[in-house]
Amino acid sequence: MPISSQPSSFGRRGVPAVKPTNARTSTPRVAETAFVSAAMIVAFVGRNKHKYEPTIEAMERSADDFSKWTIGWSWAALFVPVLWLAYRKMWAHAAVVYFAMIAIGYLAGNQAWLSSAAYIVFALFAKSVYVSHAAGRIRRILASESNAAASAIAIRDAGGVSVGGAWIAFFLMLLPGVALVAAAVAAAQI
Repeated sequence: MPISSQPSSFGRRGVPAVKPTNARTSTPRVAETAFVSAAMIVAFVGRNKHKYEPTIEAMERSADDFSKWTIGWSWAALFVPVLWLAYRKMWAHAAVVYFAMIAIGYLAGNQAWLSSAAYIVFALFAKSVYVSHAAGRIRRILASESNAAASAIAIRDAGGVSVGGAWIAFFLMLLPGVALVAAAVAAAQI
């Protein structure tokens, strides 16, 4: 049978054509369906886990997948949100909050209450953001690790804190200020 007379369900070389699947009707990924327990999140948190246990319990009561945020206060997230996020190994979140702080400060202008309100709202939900982040990371670890012992070790290692990450974030936050001072000094010498 010549290629031109083959049914339309066949590809160019006579092999059945693969029909594209619709992403909305496909089955959920393993990382989305893996069960995450409160004990796993406590193991992920590591240091100062006692401060996160009320938030973890409240989020578990409201939704088994830890997707619904609850109010929980974090002083560190109020005063140094970017450093707190970097300390908790949430690098992308730290970058987003850093640029959001700059944008809010610029847009607020002389209205300091707007910036203060943004900091307060973040401090209210910071622990929930961290617990949701932890649940997502744990799901990805469970999807990639088949051995329970290896999963437990990977969860413990992926979580915890990074003092070095907080220091790096601190120095990166200083760079724009140093650049402005250097530019001002250079302009004054001209």
